[in-house]
Amino acid sequence: MKNVKIKLKALTILYAEDEIGIRKNIMKTLSYYAKDVYEASNGQEALDLYEKNKPDIIISDIHMPIMDGIEFIKKVREHDKNTPVIMITAHTDKKYLLEAVELHMEKYIVKPINTKMLFEVLGKCINSLNINNTITSVSYTHLTLPTKRIV
Repeated sequence: MKNVKIKLKALTILYAEDEIGIRKNIMKTLSYYAKDVYEASNGQEALDLYEKNKPDIIISDIHMPIMDGIEFIKKVREHDKNTPVIMITAHTDKKYLLEAVELHMEKYIVKPINTKMLFEVLGKCINSLNINNTITSVSYTHLTLPTKRIV
């Protein structure tokens, strides 16, 4: 877990949660460890912050006003399949779970949030980011661009 906390210092996180007490507590913890944490109280605000800041990791509640977490992540996934997503909910509704699974997320956490579990899941997100970055860098290092001969 120590390694996860060190690596978080280089990462940005978007956290969307409509319940102010939960949001402030988790924000306080995340802000201590992450490079930057962007805070949203609903899905539309989260989408706006995502588009402006392109965070490394997204943590989102499912049930929020204006736009719920599922719709928010669907909009993110239209253009971004790689950013790790953690979905959080107070409900274990199978309908939402099945929708969330289709959005390629790292984990579905049921409230109350346990900080040990949160850091374990953030560790999975970091591993996912490392794998994606490795794949991208390998792809570009083996890319040969045609050269234009000037006569």
